[in-house]
Amino acid sequence: MQRKRKGLIIALIITAVIIAIAVVFTILFFTTDIFKNGQQAFLQAMSKNIEMFNTLSNENIITQEDFRNTYSYNSTGTINGTISQGTVTQNVTLKTTARRDANTERYYADIALQNAGQDILKYSYIECNDVYAIKCDDVLANYVGIRNSDLKEYARKIGVSEEEINNIPEQIDFEVLKGAFNLSEEEKEQLQSIYLDTITNSIPQEKFQKAGKESITVNNLSCNANKYTLTLNGEEIKKLLINLLNTAKSDEISMNILTKLQNALTSNVDTTLITNNIENLTTKIESDETIANTTLTVDVYSYKGNPIKTIIDISTIGKITIDTEKNAQSVTVLTERYDDIGNINLTSQVTISKGNYNDNVVYNFEIIPNTLDIGQKLNVMIQLGNTTDTGYTNTYEVLIQNGENNTINLQYDVEVLASETVEEIQELTDSNSIIFNNYSIEELTPFITAYIQQNSTLILNRLSSIDTTTVN
Repeated sequence: MQRKRKGLIIALIITAVIIAIAVVFTILFFTTDIFKNGQQAFLQAMSKNIEMFNTLSNENIITQEDFRNTYSYNSTGTINGTISQGTVTQNVTLKTTARRDANTERYYADIALQNAGQDILKYSYIECNDVYAIKCDDVLANYVGIRNSDLKEYARKIGVSEEEINNIPEQIDFEVLKGAFNLSEEEKEQLQSIYLDTITNSIPQEKFQKAGKESITVNNLSCNANKYTLTLNGEEIKKLLINLLNTAKSDEISMNILTKLQNALTSNVDTTLITNNIENLTTKIESDETIANTTLTVDVYSYKGNPIKTIIDISTIGKITIDTEKNAQSVTVLTERYDDIGNINLTSQVTISKGNYNDNVVYNFEIIPNTLDIGQKLNVMIQLGNTTDTGYTNTYEVLIQNGENNTINLQYDVEVLASETVEEIQELTDSNSIIFNNYSIEELTPFITAYIQQNSTLILNRLSSIDTTTVN
């Protein structure tokens, strides 16, 4: 009896040790690259990069769009800003209103430039049935726009060839365009799996390397990160691109997306045409000398199981460096462009970060067109409010800097509220609007030229009439 008990204890200990070892090995496998080859480690790091970008999305954008598509609503907003040029500063105030009638599906919006509380310049916009048009009463009393129907006939009036007209749709379906990439989670996983298999089967394992640890600095954080590298020559790039195209051609989900896009943009919806276009692109890639002379290098740096820097170097184009910070939900993209002899001739940088304030989602964008001239930059803050049954409130801030003393600083606060009834929105017809589709190119050209010129002159005159202050 004692031996049996002793044997049971030993068995339990052995079992516990085996379970502990299994747990440790599982943790090591999924959190480190100890048991992974270069290909597995590289692809895992890249997949986590994609996860990081996915965290930048948010539900507020979707729920706000659903609200606007579902309810009748009224919207009011105010833009306050300053325009500074040298020692002269100009204060700017603009008022906006918008409304949608869910019953007629018409949409109206306007924006008015104010001075001393009075409107001095106003533009309005209407979407009515298939007509999209703008109006400024100080230029013309009628709305001016285009009808999104009978586009083939309109194309004939402006001199488009019959061969090109065959590929023009009667109407551009914007809803189909927006919905082309609306996929279920199952479809997304299937696409990811299919294209991941194509990549792994197209690139030999020895092209993926575990390059050991390297000391790097990302967002003022210095660390020893694991480095994984993929290097491809021109022929290998061609093989990968062609295999990806062939996968798209044979994959049902991919073809459905392409068919929806084609359906929205052309009248000839034919999967044979899509297949032929893919095959023609494949032929061009096969004979492309630029690709043949290109080298692609991708370096991924991972720290504590998360990628923090990715460098994509395309020898004939330039280099992209992506710094990611998971906890801060921040991504910085540095783009370096090469000239004809391989020197960097332009470097630009974009930083995107996401945060939360109460129930609001806050995005910050910083764009520096040329990092050698940091005096030129664009900063944008977008605060998206939580959507309720009654509406939502958003705030936008924009800072455009062109040198030390030349800046434009704007803040836009807008509130959108559901409403059972809204003020009637005008119906646009051929009799009360100037619709481009009704005129020939000979009639349109002088009209459009004069219309643009009058609007430009009017805007400059009204802006110059706003009070300015001078700082000595």
